[in-house]
Amino acid sequence: MNRASMACLLNFIGGWLQVAALGIMAFVWFLHWCGVQEGLRVFTIIAGLLGLGYWLTSATGIGFLVSGPRNRGALGLSIGTASVAGLHLMIMIVLATSRTIGELSPDTARSTDVSWAAFVSQLQALPGLLFLEIGLDIPRERAADGNFLPVFTNLLEIARMVLFLLTLRAIMLCAKETRAASTCMKTMIGYAGGAGGLLLVGILFGLLLLGMKPTGKGQAANIDSLSAIVHLFMLVLFLVPAGLAVGTTLIVKSVKGRIDYRR
Repeated sequence: MNRASMACLLNFIGGWLQVAALGIMAFVWFLHWCGVQEGLRVFTIIAGLLGLGYWLTSATGIGFLVSGPRNRGALGLSIGTASVAGLHLMIMIVLATSRTIGELSPDTARSTDVSWAAFVSQLQALPGLLFLEIGLDIPRERAADGNFLPVFTNLLEIARMVLFLLTLRAIMLCAKETRAASTCMKTMIGYAGGAGGLLLVGILFGLLLLGMKPTGKGQAANIDSLSAIVHLFMLVLFLVPAGLAVGTTLIVKSVKGRIDYRR
């Protein structure tokens, strides 16, 4: 149980790093919406560093889980979580260092060899793809170009958190904390539902963008409306994962408290 407690501590610390990173990216898009153009890259780099800190801290914590409790399926789930987390981190590094994949930032002109925004999260990849494909009426073949890895990473990120919460549930069952185990399961369902809800957001905003396309008269007004839709969509894409991260981080702290009490 000592190592499980350390795993929860590291994931608790990392969780707040991710919340901060997502919050900064939402702030970047808000500033861009307000017309600010200069200095956004600095905030993007800070968010990327915080995001990278989260993934590394969390991965270390998951490593401690592997040597933690082994009953109730905890060993198999922890190994599965570690495997998915390792693959997810490696692909994120590929995305961040690839010059063919853009940043999730309004300032897309690269001044460095690293796309720092890629380290924040990839939960926006699939909803963003649906948004662009529907809203801009892009052919499926063209929309799929260069988007396989981000979408795959999107799915890995969801799987990673689902497995992690299931591992925490198994640990709580080992500690005979059935209520806490039930809370972990509900949190897992809520997280998966929230991540799935982002797909619906992408579809709805895509349809809204499609309906607001400029047509002849009033073109300038329509362009302003399109800009508002895009910026609002990006704010939602970062604020919803931030809310999910807050919820999961609080659950991790609760699990750690119960483990420490049992010790």
